[in-house]
Amino acid sequence: MNWQKVVKWRKFCDKKRNKNTQIDQLVLGFIALLRFIYLVLAIIKMNIKNIFDEINGERQELTNEAILKFQTEWNQPLSNEELNDLRKNDIKPSYWSDKTYGEWKPKKFENWAFPEGTFPKEFIELIKIYSGCGFLKGEREFSVFGPNDLREMNIAYQLPEYIKGAISFGLDGSGNHIVFDMRSENNHSKYKIYGVHSGYLEWEGAKLIANDFWEFINGTQNIDELVNG
Repeated sequence: MNWQKVVKWRKFCDKKRNKNTQIDQLVLGFIALLRFIYLVLAIIKMNIKNIFDEINGERQELTNEAILKFQTEWNQPLSNEELNDLRKNDIKPSYWSDKTYGEWKPKKFENWAFPEGTFPKEFIELIKIYSGCGFLKGEREFSVFGPNDLREMNIAYQLPEYIKGAISFGLDGSGNHIVFDMRSENNHSKYKIYGVHSGYLEWEGAKLIANDFWEFINGTQNIDELVNG
């Protein structure tokens, strides 16, 4: 028997076996990572659901692509179509008296600018799972705009005109907007949450509700009582 050939063959087999073992370990490690990610996502979803006493409305879970599109497009400059719609409806009110209020002038919508900030990850996770739903916790009841409605609602209520740096992400049942304070001088990782009535959209009339979004969704106080007393 040629022992040299036997030794070479055994070395070759051992080397191949070690290589296969390393591949197996990598595959098992990758599977373990996927399981961990799935567990974390499941815990996040479970925690959000368990925060509230009730969640009303039809759940519409969004894809990652839809969320990414929303995050990159929500604060783009006004389109020509949006500008035309705003200008078409910007007419002098019937009650307006130049003698009382001064000369009426059309708004300069072309100067509007949305904030440059990014939304908190908890907010993104909420709208990804429960887009457009209503929520109840204690005495706190509110609805949250879905990605397709948030920009449209902020334009319709003309927040960039009246309360610069505020982004409304929902409403309570009493006409109060719930807004992120995204003014440029503020921290871009956490935003204070304010309530402000749709009939008085100014920072002067806004009332602090929470120091960040997580604190807001865990609160139980009625929003209208906090805003209007």
